[in-house]
Amino acid sequence: MRPCSALAVLSLLAPLAGCAGGPPPAPAQNSALIGRYTPGIVLAIRPVSVTPANPALLAVLTALGEPAPASIPPAQEILIRRPDNSTAAIIQPATPAFIAGQPVAIVEAASTVLRPQ
Repeated sequence: MRPCSALAVLSLLAPLAGCAGGPPPAPAQNSALIGRYTPGIVLAIRPVSVTPANPALLAVLTALGEPAPASIPPAQEILIRRPDNSTAAIIQPATPAFIAGQPVAIVEAASTVLRPQ
C-alpha cells in the first residue's frame, strides 16, 4: 500500500473512532429505578387517623391546588429497627397488616414502602 493511500484511509477512519463508546454509565445510587432495600424488624404499630376536615391537611392540599378527598383510607405508622439499630417510622395504608417482631423489608424507591419478608 502506498503511503498516501494509507494516510487517506487513516484520515477517513479517524472520525469513526469517536463513535465507539465505552460501557453505559452506571445509574445513580439513589435512582428511582434502583431504589434501596433495607431489612428491619417491626417494633410497634400505631393507627393514624386523618379526617378530611383536618385543617393542616386542608392547608397542604390547598397549597398544592388539590381538592379535599371525601374520605381517606385508614393508615398506620410502623416503627422499624434497622440492622444498624437506627429506627424508622413509615406511614402507609393499613394493608398489609404487620405485627410487632415481624421481619420486613424497607423498599425505598420513588416512594418508601414496607414489604413482609
